[in-house]
Amino acid sequence: ELEAQVKDWLQQGYAASTIRHRLSALSSLYVELDGKRAFNPVATVEPPPEPTATPNATSGENVVQTLTSFKARVTRHNRGWKTYARCQVMALTGMRHSQVGRLTREDIWLEHDPPFVIVNRPGKRGKSHSKPLTAEGVEAFRLFIVVDAFGKFSSSALYKSWKLTCEQCGVPFFYPYQFRHTWATTLRAGGMDLADVQESLGHTSPKTTARYAMVATSKLVAAGSILDKA
Repeated sequence: ELEAQVKDWLQQGYAASTIRHRLSALSSLYVELDGKRAFNPVATVEPPPEPTATPNATSGENVVQTLTSFKARVTRHNRGWKTYARCQVMALTGMRHSQVGRLTREDIWLEHDPPFVIVNRPGKRGKSHSKPLTAEGVEAFRLFIVVDAFGKFSSSALYKSWKLTCEQCGVPFFYPYQFRHTWATTLRAGGMDLADVQESLGHTSPKTTARYAMVATSKLVAAGSILDKA
């Protein structure tokens, strides 16, 4: 029956990850009802393989262009500063919107040398970690503090503002969450190894990080040069 159900889900177009989550939940239910040592029928079902995850980054040029357009709009209307500040922080730190919403003033250390921000309670079983800030990152957090952008905020409202910004500046729409993918990919392209990117994102598994940070073609070309010299 379970195998038939999995086939039915696949025919309906459900993603492999969704089906795997459902099987995992069902397996946990069997354990809760019958105990760990009892027969668990889910264990006999082959889950659909996960497709190879690909990074969902956009170009740095797109990020800069949209943020510049966003700032021009809020300056012109003097409205939307909190949303702009949150987007800028997400773009320059690779933080999720939920992480930005949990920030407190005590997490931000701009006068420290070097300046950094602490990401507490990162969610998704991630670990708390600190992120070093660039000069642009420091300025982004100064604005974040001035406009008092602390606290939870509506992701749908941020999405609408960002969608409008993309339309106004002529950049193909990309979700604000793609800031995180772009940030990680930029670090990889700049030469940072996967373990360091993993630490910077607060991931517990390098497999998760690999979904965000694609291997840069320039690094593969450099590897060819190293082999030539060897």
